[in-house]
Amino acid sequence: MKDAKLYPGIIDSHFHASMLRKKGLNPHTVMDWCFGNGLEAALDIAVDTEDFEARKRFASGYPRIYLSAGLYPSVSEEKNLQGLLDTLERQAADPAVMVLGEAGLDYHWNFATPAKQQALFRFQAALASQLKKPLIVHSREAGEDTCACLAALKPAAGGIIHCFSEDYPAAKRYIDLGFLISFAGNVTYPKAENLHEAAAKIPLRALLLETDAPYMAPQPVRGKPNHPGMIGYTYEFIAKLRNLPLEELITGVRENFYRLLNLPE
Repeated sequence: MKDAKLYPGIIDSHFHASMLRKKGLNPHTVMDWCFGNGLEAALDIAVDTEDFEARKRFASGYPRIYLSAGLYPSVSEEKNLQGLLDTLERQAADPAVMVLGEAGLDYHWNFATPAKQQALFRFQAALASQLKKPLIVHSREAGEDTCACLAALKPAAGGIIHCFSEDYPAAKRYIDLGFLISFAGNVTYPKAENLHEAAAKIPLRALLLETDAPYMAPQPVRGKPNHPGMIGYTYEFIAKLRNLPLEELITGVRENFYRLLNLPE
C-alpha cells in the first residue's frame, strides 16, 4: 500500500474505521493490508451512536480490532441528547465494547457551552466507571477543565488521553490520575516542541501511539488521508526521540495497550 510503513507487533490505539471511507479509503482494503503487514491490534473509536452496529460488524471481521462506544463533545448540543444517552448506555454495555469514548471537552470549536460539554463528559466518565471500562478522552484547548473533571470523577478503569496536545507537566498530571498518554501523527511535526518534550520525558509504561485516522498523518505523509498503515512513521520518530530501540518501543506500547484493556498479549 502506497506510503504505508508498519513493523511487526505495532498497535494503533485510536482510529476511526467508519471515517476512512469519507476520505476515499476502503476500510476493508486498508485493514486487510495492515493486518497482513505487521499491525497487531487497533482500537476503533466512536464519535456518535448512529454507526455502532456497522462498526461492530466491521470489527467482528478481524480478531484484534477492539471497539469503543461514546459521544463526541459536539453531541452536547443535540436536542435529543437524552435519547442519545439512553442509546449509549445500551451500546456501552455490549460485550464487544472494550472502552468508552471518545468523550471530553473541545473549546476550540465552541460546540456548546463549557457547562453542557462538561455535563456530557461527566456522564460518560461515570458510565465508564460503572462498567469498569477505560475512558478515551478528547481534550482540545480545554486542558485545565479536562484535568479538573478527571480529578473529580476518578474513572475506575483509567483510560487514554488521546491525541495528546499539551505539555509535559500536563501529561504528568494525567498520568498521576491513572491515564495513559497517546500521541498521534502531530507529534512528528517540526514545530510541535511541547509534544516532543512530553513524548521524550513520560515513562514508557504510560505511552501509547495512535493514528487518529483518517486525520493527523505523520510528517513524511502529512496532508494525505491517514490510516493505520502509516503509524510506523510515528513509531520511528518516537524511538529516535527517546533514543530507544524500535523493538523496545513496540513492545512497551503493546504491553501498555493490553494492560489497559485487561487482555492477554
